[in-house]
Amino acid sequence: MIQKREAAYKQLERAQSQLESASNQLVKINSQDNATLPKSELKKTIATLKLAKLDHKTFDAYYKELTDAEQDFFDTVAADPSDKAGIEDALGQLNQYDSSLGQQADIVEANLQSVTADAQSLHAAALKMK
Repeated sequence: MIQKREAAYKQLERAQSQLESASNQLVKINSQDNATLPKSELKKTIATLKLAKLDHKTFDAYYKELTDAEQDFFDTVAADPSDKAGIEDALGQLNQYDSSLGQQADIVEANLQSVTADAQSLHAAALKMK
C-alpha cells in the first residue's frame, strides 16, 4: 500500500513539473505584444495554474507530515508494542494528517479539473487565431 502511494506521489510530482513548465511558457507568451493572442483565456489559464501550484505546495507539505507521522507510528509500535497510550497518540496524529491530506487531494483534483477546462478553452481560442 505504501509503495503504491509513493509511486502515485512520484507521478503527481512529474505532472506538477509539467504544469509548472507549461505555466512558465504561457507567462512568456502572455508577455509578448501580440494583438491576436487570446489574452482573456491566456490570463485565466495562467491564474488557474498559479492556484494549482500553490495548492500543490500545501498538498506536498501535508504529504511530508503524513509520512513523518506514519514513521513515528511505526517507530512507537516497534519501540514498545505494549505502550497503548503512546500507540494511540501516534495513531491519532497519523489519522489527522491522513484526513487533512485527503482534503488537500480533493482540492488538487478540483484544481486539475479547472486547469484542464481552462486549457481547453485556451486551445479553442488559439485555434481561432489561425
